[in-house]
Amino acid sequence: PYPSTDVPSSQDFPASTAMDERGVLADALTLLGDHARRHGATVTAAFHYADALALHLELGARLEIARCLERVAHLALVRGKPVHAACFLGSAATIRRAIGAPPIRTEEPELETPLTAVRAKLDEATFAAAWVSGEALPYDKAIAQALAFLLNPVDAGEVLPSRERADSSANCPPLGRPRTQSSETIWHV
Repeated sequence: PYPSTDVPSSQDFPASTAMDERGVLADALTLLGDHARRHGATVTAAFHYADALALHLELGARLEIARCLERVAHLALVRGKPVHAACFLGSAATIRRAIGAPPIRTEEPELETPLTAVRAKLDEATFAAAWVSGEALPYDKAIAQALAFLLNPVDAGEVLPSRERADSSANCPPLGRPRTQSSETIWHV
């Protein structure tokens, strides 16, 4: 007449219904990153987002990858990198289109903030070129560039060499800033 007091074990649930803890961990890392970003701890936020992005990639969670790329755009703005932000937003938009997942109403304000800020900081031609560069990036390259950006918290200075401007569809802007040392240019990343 009374329910069993036995605690269920993992053997009581089929593998197909077991929740993958990596997804829960990735979501928690994303939320920790959001909290850190909103409180000015951008390096901490970057590392949380990088871990979350890597886990979402392992899981093949493309919508969550797009959402992470949108968060990376926020950090790019904080770092004074509006061209990178536009590129990451373009990549995220492409992923969302590919999976048929436009932003839902609750996401729109969070997306509108970086988009408005990027448009305010860049002229229309530069914005469009960066956005198209992000859209044109293959999925894996967009993720690799986001991870490189996130794991490089000392990245500073917007430098876009003329050869990069000429072929803006090939890549987002390079990370780092050039430093001349004994007549050769070295990129700091």
